[in-house]
Amino acid sequence: MKYHGLRVAAYARSSTDAPHRLTEELRQLARIRGYCAANKMTIVSSAIEGAKIAVGAGDDQRDFEELVDRACSADRPFDAIVVASTSRVARRPGEFATYADRLSAGGVLLIAVDTSAANLLGKGA
Repeated sequence: MKYHGLRVAAYARSSTDAPHRLTEELRQLARIRGYCAANKMTIVSSAIEGAKIAVGAGDDQRDFEELVDRACSADRPFDAIVVASTSRVARRPGEFATYADRLSAGGVLLIAVDTSAANLLGKGA
């Protein structure tokens, strides 16, 4: 299997405010867990980012930025970051690809459950 054995970080982000925020975040995590189980990947880290008052999803995503920094560090604690949807990372054209390129330069995948991961490896893959 293509992703068998990968160590992954799960990332969920809500773009809605309470009261539905927790439900949306839990739904995303459930989709990620199911995808990882089906593909024999192990979730070794996770981050849930609450709703932000921002123009785009890329604004003020401290938890996601921290995951990217950790993924690209010398000890590389995980092989991929898995999100439920590309919109959880970026809404602006090219922003998702920028993250994918940054991660692929460090040998790390950025996988969106709702899209073919082969399209999300960045130009360095």
